Amino acid sequence: MLAFGWTFGNVTFCAKGRTKAAIHLRPMLASLTYRRTKQEIQMSVRNGSCGCGELKYSVEDEPMNTVFCYCKECQTHTGSDKWFGAWFPKDKFNITAGSPSIYTRKGDSGKDMNHLFCSHCGVMVAAEVTSGNFYSVGVSALHQVSGLAPSMAIYTASAPSWAVYPEGVPKFDTLPPGMGS
Repeated sequence: MLAFGWTFGNVTFCAKGRTKAAIHLRPMLASLTYRRTKQEIQMSVRNGSCGCGELKYSVEDEPMNTVFCYCKECQTHTGSDKWFGAWFPKDKFNITAGSPSIYTRKGDSGKDMNHLFCSHCGVMVAAEVTSGNFYSVGVSALHQVSGLAPSMAIYTASAPSWAVYPEGVPKFDTLPPGMGS
């Protein structure tokens, strides 16, 4: 049974099923808000896997950020000029099949960066950024990528001279001011 609701002004409208509707007064609300249905919440789950399919995972909700990272470590791990990561809070990332191998290194913060990869095909699916309490999930390993585009480019001072940056995306030599401090 579908349930939905919305708030307009100081009135909240709720409907459940096809025939029942209820109106509840809610004082002091001046904006329109929308409560997601169970179906919409399920739709906000994205699944991903490594190249061979041995390691599978899911992420919930929308990412906190989406970045192109040009640091030397990301270049080494991808074999390319950058990593395209979607940042999800730790509690929104779940391994659903397989067991990742983990390579740990120190990030610029001095805290651990745990890279999760498949021991069979070698594809890195995510990096746990312990200093920020989130996972940077490889967008290329996600099965549903619609709506994901980089919102910033970080560590561009480390990018190779031939790197091409997307138009209109802010670039930072390392991290934006206030991030990572």
